[in-house]
This record gives sequence, C-alpha cells and structure tokens, in this order.
Amino acid sequence: MRVGSTALAPESAISVKRSVKLSQLILLLLRCLFLTCIVLALASPAWKTNPAGQKNGWVLIPPEGFAATYQHFQPKVDSLLQAGFELHLFDEKFQKVSPAMAPAAHDSSQEPVVSYRRLVAALDDHLPAQLPVYIFSDNYLRHFSGSRVPVSLNLNWYDYTPAADTIRDEMNPAPVTVTILAKKASIDSRYLSAVLKAISDYSGRSITLNLVEGAHDIKPGTDWLFCLDGNKPDKGQVVDHLVEYATGKEIEQSSYILPAGVSIFEGIKLYRRIEDSISSGAVELIWKDGFGHALLTRSNNAGKENYILYTRFDPAWNDLPLSGQFPQLIAELMFPVNPHEKPGGPKDLATISHAQLMPFLRAHADSLSKPAFSSQVALDSIFWIIATLLFFIERVYSFYIQKKRSHA
Repeated sequence: MRVGSTALAPESAISVKRSVKLSQLILLLLRCLFLTCIVLALASPAWKTNPAGQKNGWVLIPPEGFAATYQHFQPKVDSLLQAGFELHLFDEKFQKVSPAMAPAAHDSSQEPVVSYRRLVAALDDHLPAQLPVYIFSDNYLRHFSGSRVPVSLNLNWYDYTPAADTIRDEMNPAPVTVTILAKKASIDSRYLSAVLKAISDYSGRSITLNLVEGAHDIKPGTDWLFCLDGNKPDKGQVVDHLVEYATGKEIEQSSYILPAGVSIFEGIKLYRRIEDSISSGAVELIWKDGFGHALLTRSNNAGKENYILYTRFDPAWNDLPLSGQFPQLIAELMFPVNPHEKPGGPKDLATISHAQLMPFLRAHADSLSKPAFSSQVALDSIFWIIATLLFFIERVYSFYIQKKRSHA
C-alpha cells in the first residue's frame, strides 16, 4: 500500500541512478594528462643515446699542436677516417671536428697543460669497451702527470717527439763566466763544478768555469762567484752575483731542503746547517728547511745580488750533492725562467717512453663486464612545460563551461 512517505521512492531512486554518468570527457582528459605529466616530471626521465653512433671507432688528436700531429700521422689518420672512424679532439669535451677544418684551427702554444692520463680515464667512462680508439699525440712528459690508471678500452696509441729546434732557438742564451773560490781539494768545489758542466751540456749554454784559491785570482768579468772556503772578494772586486757560505754556529738537524716558493722539486735530506739570525722581510728567502729556517737567502745591493747559503755543498751536511735535483736547483737559481719554460711548463722538452705513457689495459674478460655507456638527455623540463600548458588549458576550459551553464 503506497503511503505519502514512500509513494515517490522508486522514481527517486531511478532518477539518481540515471544521473551517474560522464558528462565532461574533455575536462577529465585534461586533468588526467596534467597529473600524468607531473608524475613523469618528478620521475626525472631521460633519453639515452649511444655516443659512438654507428661509426667504426674514434680518432683523437690533442688541440695543442693539432696541425703538427695530424701532418706527422696523416697517412694513418686519413686511412682510419676513410674507414668510417670519427675525428675528435683529445680534450675534456671530446668534441667532434671536421677533418678538413681542424688541422688549421686548433694550434695554440698558449693553452694550459692538460694531463693525458686524466683524459684517458674520462674516455674510459665515455666509450664502450669494444669500440676501437686511436690516439695520436706527442710524448712530452708534461702531458703525463699523475698515475697510470687501468682502463677498459680497445686502445691504440701512436706518439712522436716534435722538433724542438724552434723552442731552443728562442732562448738564445748568453755566455756566462763562473768562478769558484775554494781550495783545490775541496769536495764542495768538485760537486759544484760537475753540476755546472752538466747544466752547460744539457742546456747548451756557454759556461766558462774558473777555479781559484785566492781572491786576487778572480778575473774581471765574472758573472757568478761562489765563495766556498770562507774567503771573500776584495772590496774593489764587484760581481753581479755573489754566493757565499754563512758563518756562525753549526746545528745538527734532521730536516729537508725545500724551495721557499712554488716548485715541483721534492725535499732533500738535511743534516747540518748554520744558525740564521734573519729578521722578517730583510732578505728574500730562496731555500728553507722543514721548520722554516733559512737555508739560502738573496739580497740586492745597487743591482748586485748577494746569496748566503746556510748549509754546504757537502754530503756530510745534506744529500744535495747526491741528488738528481742538484743541477736543476742550481740552474733555476742562476738562470730563472718564466713559468712556461720551467719543468712541467708548456716549453718543457722532457719526453716519456711509449711503455710508460700507455695506461694499464684490463683483461678482455673484465672489459666485457663493463657497462656500455650511453649519454642521457634529461626530459623532466619538457614534462613540466607540458604540465603547465595543460593546467592553463584546463583552467580556461573549466571557466568556459561554468560561464556557459550560468547563461543556459
């Protein structure tokens, strides 16, 4: 029996059931796409690509001396390029270059010295293990700082020694006259004489060496005077550079001879020194020990340089005469050069053997376990841009629907 409270119940239920349906499909789609783009952007997606492409391998030549290196190995390089290899610069970016333009565009003697060993380690992270890699470079020691590293590369390295005549001709050293004031039996004078001869033979400088026992035997025109036995030149005798032993209290001390400034030289063992009484800033400190005490100082008086040595050129005092760095320290003292000509600088001509420049190559089995490298392009910014556009479109469309309803 229908009563007033239930008479309309079935019709009401049917009406509610029929109202459950999708009415704004476009608005729903926009909002779903908007949320999807936000989720993808937060996931930081990336597009992976193989840097080696479909090429047969890489050929790398350093930017420094590119033209000279390319010309030296041109037949080999051209044959590899014709076989489908890519040409890249052997630097931090490994930039791909054109064979026609690169040989004339990348020569610069002013570029900083870069360690090839560090570049090979970066190349190991950049390329798959099986891709053939050919490096053509010079064999200057300055380019191989650091330790040899193990790499998983199919590496072939060709090196050569560039002609150095042009660099040596730029120095054009003037002849130098050196006088050593000491007794003939002095062990100090014998070590110093051997060092000066070694410097002359290596650098090509003309060094005239005079050994005298008395101050009256010092010849006019002496550029460098080493007083090794306590005697000094007469008051009327003036030289441009005077090196003399300090006098005073001898101190037994276990330390090292260290350059006071920036240098690549390692410490040399020190056993004895003369007590110094130098006020701060009075003279220039050239060598010091591990405690900061002066071992060699320089002062300038009317354009004349005076050096005071607070130790001796004697194995009983230090290991300086027995060290391979002794000639280098004396050469740096007598013939100061700009940083480009110092050991390790862009004009250092020391070379390294092929066996030493090659990195350690891992075994074939270990190379197979190396994951193939692929460069990645981040895509999160693209999804954020799409999400922003969808949000703007959704807001405009929603406003349009509400306006349409209000005017219906």
